[in-house]
Amino acid sequence: MESPYHTVLPKEPLPWACKGQYQKPCQKLDAHTTYTMSYLDAQSDCRRRAIIPDSCTNPVTASKRFETQTIYKNSYLPTKAPIPQPIKPPSNLVPSTAQMEGDTVQKLSYLPNPICTTQPIRPCHHDMWGQGPMQNITTQRHDYVPKPCAIRESCKPPAKFHCVEQPFENRTINRMSFLDPGRCAIPESYAPLKCYEKPAAKMESTTTQKMSYQPVCVPQPQRPPWACKGQYQKPCQKLEATTIYKSSFLPPGEDCTEYMDPCKYGDCKPCECICPAECITTDPCACNFPKAACCT
Repeated sequence: MESPYHTVLPKEPLPWACKGQYQKPCQKLDAHTTYTMSYLDAQSDCRRRAIIPDSCTNPVTASKRFETQTIYKNSYLPTKAPIPQPIKPPSNLVPSTAQMEGDTVQKLSYLPNPICTTQPIRPCHHDMWGQGPMQNITTQRHDYVPKPCAIRESCKPPAKFHCVEQPFENRTINRMSFLDPGRCAIPESYAPLKCYEKPAAKMESTTTQKMSYQPVCVPQPQRPPWACKGQYQKPCQKLEATTIYKSSFLPPGEDCTEYMDPCKYGDCKPCECICPAECITTDPCACNFPKAACCT
């Protein structure tokens, strides 16, 4: 009986796995690249070429040579000038013939300090060896006297191993334990005799995996309102040209009335002076222009 679970289903075509075939372009590639247009070929170059003479003869009159008298040679003519005699200065350092003084700064700074040499103290002679010969009996020889012992006779046992004239027994325990059983009979195979045949019924396509994971349709993507960015709009008013740096560091001789007072937009009383240099010379704490923290 053929099993319905051995049928191989054909492979289903997947739209996302299909790859389009390569199509050759209809138009040819442009042969004029940036490199070819930048570096022109020497053969097709239309620029003017240099005129190089083939020989050193004059191209106008071939019978005459080129003029050797150039502007440089005629401008710098050779002249002869007398060589001045060298003026050698007199020698002001004359080596002395007297002997050099031996008293140097080092020798005069560190003078020798004479000291008395201490004589060695040697003990008086004592004859501790004696006049006679050295004693032969010492403490070692007196305490450790040689003690000879009697030599025992050798007790050698009789020989119990002797050569045997008969041959050894070849039937050992190892040979008798591991006998050659001979060729073993081949066991009968339990495999089925019939050949394998493909089942005619189709395999069940509804599996646990397919029933557990059903296809889910992807919802339409929604764009949140907070992710929408507005378009850039140009400012209606121009940027203020009067900066803190320009108002703080005025060049000498320039009128400072054209610069805007930072206190004018606040509720504090603006400075009445025209230039902050006038307030600083009279009273440094009277005016705080151009500080922006004047409104307190």
